[in-house]
Amino acid sequence: MRRIARMCAAGVFLGIVLSFMGLAQALTPPEQTMLAFPAQAAGLSAYVKLERKIAITDALAAIFDRIEDVGDNYIIGTVKVTDFVGNVYPHLYVDTEGWIVAYFLSHEPASWVMYWSGDPNNPNAIIGSTLEKTLSMACEGLKVSMPKVSYCDFRYPHANNMLILLNIFPGPGGKVMYIKLPSNDALYHVAYHLGKLSSATPIGLLLSLSKKTHCKQSQYRSRPRS
Repeated sequence: MRRIARMCAAGVFLGIVLSFMGLAQALTPPEQTMLAFPAQAAGLSAYVKLERKIAITDALAAIFDRIEDVGDNYIIGTVKVTDFVGNVYPHLYVDTEGWIVAYFLSHEPASWVMYWSGDPNNPNAIIGSTLEKTLSMACEGLKVSMPKVSYCDFRYPHANNMLILLNIFPGPGGKVMYIKLPSNDALYHVAYHLGKLSSATPIGLLLSLSKKTHCKQSQYRSRPRS
């Protein structure tokens, strides 16, 4: 086993004691090429594929907080998602072939995926996703049921698992979270998100990793590492 360490203002992340909430999620790249999805600019993403065509209409455009690009067969922009910590603006891609993708840009923190729910004075120990919330808003606007959601991190095509951990500490102050990973797991990315509340300190930690067997080769390339 190996231990990872991360310091922040509110606590020390030493890398897994699952005495708190945890969610394991497979990372799988789309099996088909989308019409105009900006894969080279995308980071952590959640996507669905409808079994019907989607029309690019004013009603669809109304879902967006800001529209950045529109073509004959696609639309890209940002959507405002609000929880008790504040606002986050995931990007949303929709095309006429039925693809709907909520994603963060490659330089944006993947930990923005944490969706804090409940009362600010009594936060829920429930792991939510701002990307799934974005997809849900899009499907509601299109008046369709949301299919099963898949995740992918376009920066790391070999990462086939994502682990999200959530802990809520009573009150402010320095805290410690211990995390251990098997030595034969490849760790690609670690990010954390901290909720600053007067009565509690919710902390979310995201890990992108690969188990013993690599996932299949993705048609999308990861960006070069700095």
